[in-house]
Amino acid sequence: MTIALLISAVSACVRTDGPAGSFRPPKTAFVRGMPPEGIVGKTRRSLETRLYNPPLSPIHRTHPSVGRMRGKGSLSIGTTKDGFVVECRRLPIIGAHHRILEAQAVRNTRCGTDEVVAALLKAAEDVAGAHEGAVLTVGNLSREGGGDIPWSVSHNSGRDVDIGLYLKGPDGRQVIPPDFVHVDAAGRGEIDGVEVAIDVDSTWLAIRSLLTNRRIEIQWLFIADPLRALLLDH
Repeated sequence: MTIALLISAVSACVRTDGPAGSFRPPKTAFVRGMPPEGIVGKTRRSLETRLYNPPLSPIHRTHPSVGRMRGKGSLSIGTTKDGFVVECRRLPIIGAHHRILEAQAVRNTRCGTDEVVAALLKAAEDVAGAHEGAVLTVGNLSREGGGDIPWSVSHNSGRDVDIGLYLKGPDGRQVIPPDFVHVDAAGRGEIDGVEVAIDVDSTWLAIRSLLTNRRIEIQWLFIADPLRALLLDH
């Protein structure tokens, strides 16, 4: 199972592949020039049918490798751009150590493979173990059944996830915005007039958890160059 992780201004996207229980050194790549999800959605996907109006309707999928006497659990078929997912696992909107952002929670794009969802929950738990009360923010995974979504060219087969960077306010406490936030090259932004900054340590702990998780393999991690430098320096 391979996951693609995207971290842009305040979002990250991960993709994973490889059989459960196997481990190969993570293939992590940093790619430049990823536009915000809104730009991608407007230029590459059009809202032509009700299938693309949030909340997105589930799409029923079947596959002979899933079902009674053939095994159980999720199955990701095809590419992240053109595939789909069978028996996807839903990430709860709110959990002990994570939360789907308000803007994305209404879309019904919280389905991924079993391995992807488990890896997210573990990463959130790992960060909370180091920083009590820390909450991992999440954006889009895939729609139920997979297939196209209007906010991204990928996210079709349950193997991608948009992850929010951990943010902290002037008092050092975590700030959870309703949607992704634009930050500058120094990792600073603003929410309703309040200055926020990336919590580099918490964000790196989440990335490290995903990279070292033996049940998945990170294929891509997308992040803006200045933010990449902050994390690597840390």
